[in-house]
Amino acid sequence: MKKALLVIDLVNSFRPGWELPVGGMDDIIEPINRLMASGEYDVIVVVGEWHPHDHCSFARWGRHGEAGTPGAEFHPDLNLRFASMILRKGVDGDVDCTSAFASHVDAKGVRRETGLDGYFSTLGVTDVDCCGVALEVCVTDSGVDSASRGYRTRVLRSLTRSIDSANDAAVIVKLRATGVAVID
Repeated sequence: MKKALLVIDLVNSFRPGWELPVGGMDDIIEPINRLMASGEYDVIVVVGEWHPHDHCSFARWGRHGEAGTPGAEFHPDLNLRFASMILRKGVDGDVDCTSAFASHVDAKGVRRETGLDGYFSTLGVTDVDCCGVALEVCVTDSGVDSASRGYRTRVLRSLTRSIDSANDAAVIVKLRATGVAVID
């Protein structure tokens, strides 16, 4: 058994006072650093948005995670030295990519893979834990995609934050219905 940790979207754009703030994001940085340093994981993938200047998601969410800007940089306190890989997602302007595994369906009916599944398969990963932001978007989409690819998948609830916590109960029901365990 090999365990992987997905640390999702801890970029500046989602910090309080930035373009698309996720409340409480700063509070999970140090606990995630401790988890990454614990030796519990064989593989640690830090995922961040890296959108081109004309990214389609800006119409819905506003500018965020724009490549080459301070908003796309990882939180300054996140300890990247534990990362086995840095994965940038949302790099194609014409299709959104809220999952660490693949984009949304594009105009041709295709989901564009990020390469993460192949990376995990090559390394023999069997179990994936997800943490980061935002629970109801990128963490959920990554967790659902992970489970659908056959990985035993958990969302570490105490190490995630939501855009709107009023939706958390419904999000947790969705995760569990797709085979993702949600643990504190």
